[in-house]
Amino acid sequence: MFLRKKQKWLAAIPSNIMPMVARARWSKGKIVAGKAEGYWEWYRLDGTLKRSGFFKHGEPVGEWTTYDAEGKVYKVSHKK
Repeated sequence: MFLRKKQKWLAAIPSNIMPMVARARWSKGKIVAGKAEGYWEWYRLDGTLKRSGFFKHGEPVGEWTTYDAEGKVYKVSHKK
């Protein structure tokens, strides 16, 4: 289901913008044995940091931070 929504969203992007979107980094982090591990970051289309947090064996753990469009901390939550 998520993939179909993403494909529909991508199809709506104007062709002159698509090359930038194709090169955009949406997230970065490490995958170990097919699962997210360690520190991860997610980004907005403009390249600003949106969220960061840690994974252990594919599950979110510890402190997670959400940032506003200006890069300031918007919310901090804790995962068990």
